Amino acid sequence: MSNQAYNLKLAEAVNELTELHQLENLPAEQNEKTLGMKYERKDPEWFAFYANLYIKYIECYKKLEDAYDQMLHPQKKFLVKKMLENTIIRLIEIKNELIFYNTEYVSSVRSDIVQLDELLLDLKLTDTALEVPIPRYFKYDEKARLDERDQTHDKLLKQFFGHSLPEEEVIEDNYTYDLNLETALRIIQKNERGRQGIERALKAKKKWKADQKRIEKQRKIAEGITVADENEREEAILVIQKYYRGFLARETVENIRNEELLFLGMKRINEDPRNPESETYKYEVNKQRRKAMQDEYLADYKKDLKKLKDELKSHDEPDLKEGMLEERRKRIVQYLELNEGKKLPTIVEIEKWNDVEPGLTPEEEEKKKFEEEEKKKEEKRLKDAAKKASKDGKKPKKETPEEEFLRSRVVKGPTEAVTKLQENIKAYANDWESKPEDQKNFAQKHDKDVAKVIVKPLVEEEIRHVCNAMIEIELENLRQKLGIKGKKKGMGGKKKKKKVKEEVPPQIEKLKEIASTDLLAELVEPEIAAKYFEEEPEKIKKEIPGGKIDKTKDRAPVDLLAELTELGIAKKLMPAEISDLLGHFNKLGCQQSREQSALLMQTIDPEKAKLLKGQILTEPDPSFGHIRQTVTELLAMPLGSSTVREKVASVYKTAMFIGPQGSGKSLVVRALANQCSALVLDISPATLRLSERFTDGSSKKKLFYMVWKVAREYQPCIVLVDDIDLVFPGKKKTPEAKLAMKTKRNLMDLKKFLKPKDRVLIVGCTNKTDINRKDLKKFIDKTIYFPYPDYETRKLVFKHFVEQKGGSLGDTFPLSTLAHVTEGYATGSFKQAVEKVLTQRRIAQIPSRPLALGEFVGALSGTFFCYRQEYAKFKDLVNYLTGVEERQKKVLQPPEDNDPKKKKNAKKK
Repeated sequence: MSNQAYNLKLAEAVNELTELHQLENLPAEQNEKTLGMKYERKDPEWFAFYANLYIKYIECYKKLEDAYDQMLHPQKKFLVKKMLENTIIRLIEIKNELIFYNTEYVSSVRSDIVQLDELLLDLKLTDTALEVPIPRYFKYDEKARLDERDQTHDKLLKQFFGHSLPEEEVIEDNYTYDLNLETALRIIQKNERGRQGIERALKAKKKWKADQKRIEKQRKIAEGITVADENEREEAILVIQKYYRGFLARETVENIRNEELLFLGMKRINEDPRNPESETYKYEVNKQRRKAMQDEYLADYKKDLKKLKDELKSHDEPDLKEGMLEERRKRIVQYLELNEGKKLPTIVEIEKWNDVEPGLTPEEEEKKKFEEEEKKKEEKRLKDAAKKASKDGKKPKKETPEEEFLRSRVVKGPTEAVTKLQENIKAYANDWESKPEDQKNFAQKHDKDVAKVIVKPLVEEEIRHVCNAMIEIELENLRQKLGIKGKKKGMGGKKKKKKVKEEVPPQIEKLKEIASTDLLAELVEPEIAAKYFEEEPEKIKKEIPGGKIDKTKDRAPVDLLAELTELGIAKKLMPAEISDLLGHFNKLGCQQSREQSALLMQTIDPEKAKLLKGQILTEPDPSFGHIRQTVTELLAMPLGSSTVREKVASVYKTAMFIGPQGSGKSLVVRALANQCSALVLDISPATLRLSERFTDGSSKKKLFYMVWKVAREYQPCIVLVDDIDLVFPGKKKTPEAKLAMKTKRNLMDLKKFLKPKDRVLIVGCTNKTDINRKDLKKFIDKTIYFPYPDYETRKLVFKHFVEQKGGSLGDTFPLSTLAHVTEGYATGSFKQAVEKVLTQRRIAQIPSRPLALGEFVGALSGTFFCYRQEYAKFKDLVNYLTGVEERQKKVLQPPEDNDPKKKKNAKKK
């Protein structure tokens, strides 16, 4: 695609965002003009409103993400990134609103899985409109820092293990036994005898048929019936001709149909992406070429900025310096006159001279200061009184259902993200859309006029710092000359005052809106960069226990990373994409939720509840499309972007992936690590069991301190706890669980001492249901269930794995039958079965011997299967952890039971 194509995408996204801003204000406008300010919208109304917004924001997000990923213009890219980040923030906010107002169906009250299939049908959209890809800029925007981290990790892996290859996932095969030579020979002998017996039987059958044919012929001759061998031959020829002509006709019609579908664009040509002549290959090559051009354009932009800065400095420095010094000296003289030569100003007072009211006498200044101090004292007194009242008084009263209803459904105005998006749109319209020069900039290189706007304040700031240093020397000389004493330094016993950070000048703040802080920091002196463009390292008041053991606190993060790598905790996983989790969105989600809700409402009647006993009455299983969407929005986006992490209200520190074996949990962890460029620290019970260092409490504290420090230093980071059911075991405790559960307190502390701004995600995975529910619910912020695939997904997954292996399914292969009979098998089971069947020898035989259903049925029977009883346990556990079970009970509970007065009376009785 060309530069113009991506510019058009950006323009379309900006126009759509402008329309969305008007839609955001629609409820407030309706209340003001027609419905009245006291009008209360019900949940379905809010849900429909936010659902429409959600789909439109996804479309805008995709366009902005495409434009930012491939746009060459270095100055325009900065503005597009700000728009993209604000769109992501608003998208997550709307998703949270959808979850809150998802109360139409009893089966899925405020569930994370929001069913929008009927809305898509009304809007005539496919389920691709709901796909939310992980932003690609997570990998590139912090490339220098992340590359340095990854190179350090690779060196450590080579040092300890001799290679830096990613760790391959080991799949446990519990259904295949290891054979010795004797057993293998017996199996071969048994099969060979069976083959010989079958062959003998087939020969005997063939001989019997020939004898029967000969006897029948002799009978006909004996009865006088003429046996015409020639007629039989002609009839056989005609039958063969008929079938062959039918085959040719069907093949011709199929080819015509395929050509028509290709012409209409309803069918895509299956191309090999590795073929240099294919369009897919050319597209990928073009994308890489544009990425290289982006780096080249950015380097040219930086060179020009430095060049412009040097030119401006050499040309304007003498005049600017002279003017600033003269202005500051005049202010010193005026200050001396006002204070009768008894006091000299500080640099800060000189710079803020324009903010001081002119003409104030010393008495008036003292009066003003006294009034300000009295005002501060009054504010402090009111705060202290409020605190005392809250301590002495009773607990605040709980809101009634009516009060909660009114508070939660009040008309909401535009959020901060919407306001900032509007500012970004205005900046785009002023700076780029209305510029005729930008339309003629076919190469999409940087604009020199905008570069001058960036450089000029930086030059002035550097000159200001030089002038301030000179004025400080002059002030010191004046103090000595006039005999004015300076401020007394604090005594040793007194506390030192905290350093007040210097305010950022307005012109510097404006620069941050048109250029990145990293770029600005490169253009100025280190002192100025540290003051205005570099964030001060956050001081940690409390640390996770374990830092004092063996002086671990004093060790460098690189040293700790080296030790974790040696222990096998800092890992490098096989790369994956979130799109590798195959599966569509549920196209009958609303209907299934409606049916389940109707059945749940019948359980209020005790007689009907008896008839429904044994049925699994809950929300429909999440489709794999919904899982991709939830993982991307609620986990990947806050993990990959620090801006999104800071601005989004609901940030999750911990998440749990639960589901049958082979359902895709490890795949999603690998996708998060790859697409968010996250370091993986594996503290699973199996990993810790391999080392003999963590036997006592102090060594475990030390380990978790190292994990905490490394995770915060090398963000983004994923802390993986596989088999988390061993850390939070249920009633049946295995020896492994008894060892692993000793790290539960350390794991709780790890979550506690992580700050909301830290881009660290603790992910627990399990395929077991015997687990300590209460403790796990306190620890886990977000639970995502991975079910076995539905009928449509089973067809898609099986065909994908066969083609990925190099095979092909013929037109006669009963794919629908296979999908029907394999309900309960996970995606990993299909993969194992395909790998067992499709050996290199079998792939070579496919043209002459097409694949048959029986080959895969036998292979699938030796893989994991999720039985109905186990499925019911998974659903029950997930409903408890997600809170759906509790919310369902509140809805199904009779209104009388919700009365708090009756509850109190029942307790007294």
